[in-house]
Amino acid sequence: MKVTVSVNEDETKKIKGGQKEITVKGLEEPKELTSEDVENNLNVDFNGANGRGEANVYNNLDSGLSTIDFEVENDGKLKNGEQAKIILKDEDSKNDMLRFGYVLADDFQPTVKVKDLYNVAEKASDIANLKDIQKQTEKDAKKAVQPWGGARRP
Repeated sequence: MKVTVSVNEDETKKIKGGQKEITVKGLEEPKELTSEDVENNLNVDFNGANGRGEANVYNNLDSGLSTIDFEVENDGKLKNGEQAKIILKDEDSKNDMLRFGYVLADDFQPTVKVKDLYNVAEKASDIANLKDIQKQTEKDAKKAVQPWGGARRP
């Protein structure tokens, strides 16, 4: 590796600029963080409604990596049954990994299956017992109206 030092020679005569060649030795190769590592050591809980689900990610990785922040892609728009991609939260997380001697594996693409979101009907026809609800509503409405056409007083 070459190191270059620039000096304003008008400011000082004691320090000289120039280039120096430095050989770096003894560095360890970084370890790889794999998709399997992440999938096996993160707990992900899902909250909210199907199609608008949110994920809470809890990191249980060992050795310093437990401080790395992960998130689920498309958080806030998750649907039951889909495979959601797990990603690093930001560039700071990537830098923290490097600090602990890790890099992401080349094929890093961990996923988690979205589950446990509430199914909320988007339209009336999505309601499983719609006919029962309609019958009960009609029955209640008939009880509330007297035979002569006026509303019953409470």
